[in-house]
Amino acid sequence: MRREKARQARHKRLGFFVRWLAHTLFVMPWQALREFGSEGRDIAIEMLPHADGSSRQTPRALATAAALPPSSPGVTALPRRSRKARPDAPAPAEAGAEKADPASS
Repeated sequence: MRREKARQARHKRLGFFVRWLAHTLFVMPWQALREFGSEGRDIAIEMLPHADGSSRQTPRALATAAALPPSSPGVTALPRRSRKARPDAPAPAEAGAEKADPASS
């Protein structure tokens, strides 16, 4: 009976230590990160400009602005490539034509 109680007491101490260790290694750092993250979020929100109702754009204005080319000085848009065939370009190969094998000739 005495050995059984000693074994139970030992297991109780060991279980307490394992729970304490897991809490110290995993739970406390996670809580610290969450606390730090919530403070950082609050600071980031405070740094954002205040939203005024007059500065809001309608979806149509946003679509129009997105369709316009950039208007930054010194920045030029690259010319768009046409899908039309150039007159000096060679004609495409006929469909089903096989390439000549240089080794067979």
